[in-house]
This record gives sequence, structure tokens and C-alpha cells, in this order.
Amino acid sequence: MWHSCAIYIKNDTFGLLTPTDTNLAILAAARERICTINDAGEIELTLYSERTVDLYDKYLDIVTDHSHTYNYQFNYMTGATGLTSTNEERIAMFNSNKGLFYSHTMFYMDYLRDLENDFGILPYPKLDEAQESYGNLVSAWHSQYLCVPMMAGGRDRTGIILEELAYYGQQVLTPAYYEKTLVGQYTRDEESAEMLDIIFANLVYDVGAYYSIGTYSSQLSAIVRTGKSLTTIYETYKTAAEGKIDRINAFFRQNTAE
Repeated sequence: MWHSCAIYIKNDTFGLLTPTDTNLAILAAARERICTINDAGEIELTLYSERTVDLYDKYLDIVTDHSHTYNYQFNYMTGATGLTSTNEERIAMFNSNKGLFYSHTMFYMDYLRDLENDFGILPYPKLDEAQESYGNLVSAWHSQYLCVPMMAGGRDRTGIILEELAYYGQQVLTPAYYEKTLVGQYTRDEESAEMLDIIFANLVYDVGAYYSIGTYSSQLSAIVRTGKSLTTIYETYKTAAEGKIDRINAFFRQNTAE
């Protein structure tokens, strides 16, 4: 799978700086998901198709070309996982034009505020021209969830309160973060502000990642390191994935039945 026997390190110049986490984000970029909520309101396994196989074939061809892609969570020379550079070193690489594209989560914008070089913001690319809209993953690793214990009483009242908090968070906090911080402080050009509009208008939520269905999210994140094909990963964990989906769907049917 690797394209060259030469040694490439952080002192070299690359077209792409990336972590292994993008292996999952690229799935959402193609508007695909590990699992989807179907018309019946139940979780359905949707990871594997001819389109997703094509997606990972193209993606892996890029990120395993170590003469052009620098993976800062995987040492391709030793096969070891773990950071291959510090955060400060990667910022220095980006600031000194040693990386053309830098793939990261939105919160990372705070680290780039003091960059001397100008930079822009882009959504993840579409798979092909036939894809109608962009897709940007709401990460399972970087999200926070509010859980209510099963033994808590007054579920209707609790639900109303949580809905109210979510509503005002969306009305007050989200605009403040988006307009005053992202657009007002972090962007350096009008085009980046337009790109943020595209990103936030095309968020992708993957319940397969949130529920860790079939451990597919972890397996996809490790695909560069393991060298396994999407077909192998899917078939290996399919039975376990379907079993977990059945249990989750049964739980929701039982607890939402009138």
C-alpha cells in the first residue's frame, strides 16, 4: 500500500497534514454513515456499499502516499501509533509552508489565531461531482452528551427542561460562537466565512459512531495502520454490529411503546 521506500519526516514539505481520525470524517464527507436511522425510526447498518469501497480506495491512495501526506498520529516507518510531532511543531510546519492542507477539527482554529501566514477554511471534499452537498462529521470523540439515569423520576418534566436548555443554547451560545468567535475572530477572508456557512449547513450525525456499532469507528480510524480493506473490516465485525443494532432497536421499541 505504501508508495515509497524513501524516508519522509516533519522537516519535509507535504501537500497534506492529517491525523488518522479523518478516516471516519471522510465517510461523512461523502454523505455516508456507518449507521442510519431508517423511516421506521430504527438504526440500520449502512457502512458497506460499492460507493464506500470506492471512497476508501481513493482516500487510502492519498493518505498512504507518504511522500505527499504527513500523518501525525502514525509512524509509517515503524508502524507505531502515537504522535509523530508536537502540536507546536505542526503549527510551525503549517506556518512555514511545509503543509498545504491541514486537516483538523473546528476547535483547532484557536491554535491558528496567531499564524503569520494567511490561511483559509474549507469543508471536507465531496467524493465526486455527482454528490449534491458537502458533508462534515459531528465527531463522537469531540462531542459531549447529557445523560439522564434510568431511575430518574418525572421523565416528561426532565425532557421539557432539556429541550428548553437546548433551545436557548442554540439561540444564544451557538450564534455567539459562530458569529463572534469563528467568523469575527478566526477567519481572515470573506471566502472562509462562506465556507463556514457550508460546513455548518451540512453536518453529518452518524449513530454508528456514537453507539460504537461493530467497533467500526475504531477500525476505520486504524485503517491506515492496519492496512485492512473496508470489505475485510465490514465482514469481520458485521455479526457483532447487527447484534448490537438489534438490541438497541429492541430497547427503544420497548421504552417508546404506548
